Amino acid sequence: MLLLQVSATQAGKGEYQVLSDAQTQRDIPIHISYPQDTSVCSSESSCPVALLSSGYGVAYDNYTFISNTLNTAGYLVVAVQHELPGDTPLAVRGDLYTERSENWQRGANSLEFVRIVNSWQ
Repeated sequence: MLLLQVSATQAGKGEYQVLSDAQTQRDIPIHISYPQDTSVCSSESSCPVALLSSGYGVAYDNYTFISNTLNTAGYLVVAVQHELPGDTPLAVRGDLYTERSENWQRGANSLEFVRIVNSWQ
């Protein structure tokens, strides 16, 4: 996974960032929440990272019940917002697999970009 160092002032806190993906021309909002125990993340000890992929229709920062649990277990959590203003709405009729594929692919691309960028170091 990813390595990073977490300072004592970041432990148990969170921060919002927006990552710009030039290839897809999308700004991807993320929320980073840090482990409560700073000893699990240091220059001597790598910190496990969990990417939290929000559902459609629910904002990425409405999953604090999951983030808090993972933070308590020593994970740094990066929650990713998939739906952005201007995106086509998630289809509710027709062949949902076909109709929603574009939304799902966009979400998968965003997760891959966030994983590669690793901006929270």
